[in-house]
Amino acid sequence: MTPTPTPTPGLVAAYGFNEGGGTLLTDLSGNGNNGAISGATWTVSGKYGNALSFNGTNARVTVNNSASLRLTSAMTLEAWVFPTTVNSAWRDVIYKGDDNYYLMAMSNNSSHPVAGAILGGVYAEAIGPNALTANTWAHLATTYDGATVRLYVNGVQVASQAKTGTIATSTNPLQIGGDSIYGQYFAGRIDEVRIYNRGLSVAEIQSDMNTPLIAPPDPQPPTAPTNLVARTLGVSQVNLSWTASTDNVGVTGYLVERQDPGSGNFVQVGTSTSTSDNDTGLAAGSTYSYRVRATDAAQNLSQYSGVASAMTLAGPAASDNFNRADGGLGVNWAKPVPASEQTLVIVSNQVTPDIENGHCYAYWIGSTFSQDQYSQVQISSVGPWNGMIARAQPGIDRFYIALVFGANDYRLYLRKDGLYYSLSTGSTETWLPGDIIRLEAAGSNPAHLTLLRNGNPVLTYTDSTENLVGGSPGIGIYSPTGAHLAIDNWEGGNLGTMGPMGLDTQTPKVPGNLVATALGVTQIKLSWTALTDNASVTKYEVQRQDPGSTSFVHVTTTTGTNYTDARLAEGSRYSYRVLVKDATGRLNEYSGVTSATTASRTIVPRRSR
Repeated sequence: MTPTPTPTPGLVAAYGFNEGGGTLLTDLSGNGNNGAISGATWTVSGKYGNALSFNGTNARVTVNNSASLRLTSAMTLEAWVFPTTVNSAWRDVIYKGDDNYYLMAMSNNSSHPVAGAILGGVYAEAIGPNALTANTWAHLATTYDGATVRLYVNGVQVASQAKTGTIATSTNPLQIGGDSIYGQYFAGRIDEVRIYNRGLSVAEIQSDMNTPLIAPPDPQPPTAPTNLVARTLGVSQVNLSWTASTDNVGVTGYLVERQDPGSGNFVQVGTSTSTSDNDTGLAAGSTYSYRVRATDAAQNLSQYSGVASAMTLAGPAASDNFNRADGGLGVNWAKPVPASEQTLVIVSNQVTPDIENGHCYAYWIGSTFSQDQYSQVQISSVGPWNGMIARAQPGIDRFYIALVFGANDYRLYLRKDGLYYSLSTGSTETWLPGDIIRLEAAGSNPAHLTLLRNGNPVLTYTDSTENLVGGSPGIGIYSPTGAHLAIDNWEGGNLGTMGPMGLDTQTPKVPGNLVATALGVTQIKLSWTALTDNASVTKYEVQRQDPGSTSFVHVTTTTGTNYTDARLAEGSRYSYRVLVKDATGRLNEYSGVTSATTASRTIVPRRSR
């Protein structure tokens, strides 16, 4: 059975030529204007899937006359054609006899395509400026809107004639690829014929040109997603990201599967139309494994990605999904001092300012937190002053705050005595609604701040001046008029995992004793002292500053305490630094910088004879 697409306004006959066999051409418009095939043969080499091939001598499709095919005040005729012969004779693509309306692939007008009709008893024709190219697909269309006949080739108007009047009608059949009155037989393939009782716009014609009536079969699955990464987001969330799959038609989404602790099986836990996903509601201090597969419009499934795992934090944490009645945040939240600061409220299970153009904050008072803490929310929209707070000391109006100002604008601030002091800014990330913004504050004297997007560190700052200590995590929004900023799914808590209370308040130390030694003309060997951390050191990131450069670039990540950098320029000086990463996923300070110069080749002159 041939599927029928959603009805399109004004469509009176439509033929997708996807039957692939038999002598019946099915009308997909729903008007029952089916056609009888005579002499034409099926081919799989259509513009979209199958098509009919016409022999140029007697092949045609005949559609019996009906009321819906007797067009009167307006029309659009469309078809994809592949002429195997181009000559200076009239050759039918769509023909309603006797010349009621017609679309010709060529004519005795120097072989050019022609479209026309009898309007008010007089012929009106739009003649193309050029002949079609043999053995090449071309889209032909003609429209009449009651004032002008227009001809389009490949979605571009190429000719027109101003004319008014009613389209002539008759009881003659509609025919495709040839006619039984004049024998104007077309040689080549025809696909995707549409007939409307209204004049379409150029945008509608272009849409029809690029959209098959029936999507051809798609047996090819997408490629498997690659580079799956799982990042811990506090005690109850994991963020997943991966590299997009490819598909011959198009990837429509991804299926996310999870393996729970103690289970031997993966189960589907979510879907995503992007290349990331947040998995929520997880158990604290537990390891989860994930895999992802892609799907396309034909529901073909790719192979699985590789497996990625992440362990949620085990420390005490507070959370609030705000799924309750509109109004105040509740007893676990308090607004800061001074009282002139506005408050945040719940609207439709999300948090938003109670007044626009006002600084609005809230601090969690339902539990206490360690010196090292984090705060995170899911941003529902991207705009100025949409962020979160760590180490809030509301009694004296001082806290660290991370804010997303725009898609490529994010910042770290110190709030003090009613003013904001810029600490660090970033612009390389592109923030999207649904992203998780997280702020971590670790250590004291100095305090280390880290802003993370979906678990990935994107901005850092070390504060040894103000060095705020203790306090509580919170949330903050400043919503300009019309911005309507909102946040959702807050979580705050202590950083890390260790000990009977599940805490890790120890950050990785700076890598020590970094040594660089040149090995000949193209290599430098680096070594450093192994570090210990109560959450266990897992990786070291090596960065290099090239000769003449003022910035460091990532070279490699390793679990060892040495690395040999190769393919360097001879006689050149390179500088290095190392950053350590522990199991919590936090990066701390860089090591000191060390340098080495590669050797230069010694050229021995050729001995003269």
